[in-house]
Amino acid sequence: MTLLKRTILGLIGAAALASCGKAETKAVTKPDEQAVIVSIKLSDAEFGASGESFALYPLEDAMEARVKADGTGDLDGHEIGGGYFTVYFYGKNAEALWRSASAALPRTLPAGSYATVRLGPPGAPSRRVDLPLPPS
Repeated sequence: MTLLKRTILGLIGAAALASCGKAETKAVTKPDEQAVIVSIKLSDAEFGASGESFALYPLEDAMEARVKADGTGDLDGHEIGGGYFTVYFYGKNAEALWRSASAALPRTLPAGSYATVRLGPPGAPSRRVDLPLPPS
């Protein structure tokens, strides 16, 4: 075997070992993997009407401000598609996170909107909350 081949095989082996160590660290469950996922129904089954999702950015901002003010979690971003504008929040306590985020929700959301309160990492038990919320 030539020196070049041995060097290349050595580098491949080192990269494989390094990636093994990375895989181990990702398997550790983080305490802030609880989630609140708010799914707001759009006017069609894809991306909504022109400008519809842009009109929801202030609502996302209001929920984020409330969650930050209460110190219950963080906004991870949003996704638009499949007929929903979906906003993702993560924190250590999904119930506290939900209380914060829901306080910023208007009582006039489109029918078919809902939130998912997930009590752990993906696959953990969760509950669905239909929106809009009833008047308190």
